[in-house]
Amino acid sequence: MKLTRRQALAALSTTIAMTMTVPAVAADYPTKPVTVIVPFDPGGPVEIMGRIVLDKLSKKFGQQFVIETKPGASTAIGTEYVTRAKNDGYTILYTAVTALITLQLTKKDQLNFDISKDLVPVATTHTGAYILYVNPSLGFKTVKEFIDAAKAKPGEYSYSSTGVGAHTYFTSELFKNMTGTDILHVPYKGTGPATQAVVANEVSMIFGSPVLHQQYGKTGKLTALGVSSPKSISQFPEIPPLSNTVPGFQTTYAFTFFAPKDTPKEIVDALNGAVNEALAMPDVREKILAVGEPGGTSPEQTKLDMQKEQEKLQTLVEKTGMKLE
Repeated sequence: MKLTRRQALAALSTTIAMTMTVPAVAADYPTKPVTVIVPFDPGGPVEIMGRIVLDKLSKKFGQQFVIETKPGASTAIGTEYVTRAKNDGYTILYTAVTALITLQLTKKDQLNFDISKDLVPVATTHTGAYILYVNPSLGFKTVKEFIDAAKAKPGEYSYSSTGVGAHTYFTSELFKNMTGTDILHVPYKGTGPATQAVVANEVSMIFGSPVLHQQYGKTGKLTALGVSSPKSISQFPEIPPLSNTVPGFQTTYAFTFFAPKDTPKEIVDALNGAVNEALAMPDVREKILAVGEPGGTSPEQTKLDMQKEQEKLQTLVEKTGMKLE
């Protein structure tokens, strides 16, 4: 069908208007408060770090970045909420990348979304490692002592996590597999209860954040046996890498912002720039160095890092034959 001159001009005007809409909206972004979904229980390390960074974003943009916790179903509830949100930059996700990946590995057939298709990586605030903590009353001073005891008494010891699919669950199961130990899994609803269970000696061990060491390790409520990174972390150099005793054992995590798919690149770039600017501030950097290494990558590099981590975890699952369900 041949278009009339008036129809052609109308079509051209519509096309121009559509191409101009995204930059115009992005240039004004944000014009109202931004909701940041954290798919974990309140008071955990993700929320704590999120508030530190988002406070800087609120000041930079003159709009509040408000955290809303939506825990449940191994982070699936909060994550799905963001995948179904408008792609206008006013509802974004802040989560642990490894939580997303293990969620995809363990519950793929039960999910109504695909993390690689329905989310756009925005910026990583930091990467970190876990510390293996045990209750002091057990008397272990080294990870070798704990491994030897666990081998001698299969099923006698236990570990806590926030449930199947959580990265601490994955890390604990990997530890069991690589040490040939039989340690019982006891799931809890939240990092706080899982930690308190070890403090109360209801459970033997937990893989937890370095943040816990300041509160529980230094006060003698927990004993730190090793760290899951390939070398000791700078803030606690006295804690040895677990790989010294268990060759090849290594797991790390990353806390990252995501937006719904098809969020305009201009908005993603604006958020990325603001997050990286916050990470460079001395007070923020100091807090991050207390738990890990600062991020600061582009959205493209963040996506590549996530893909590499997904491939690594998938390979480890296949190599070890680990059961994740």
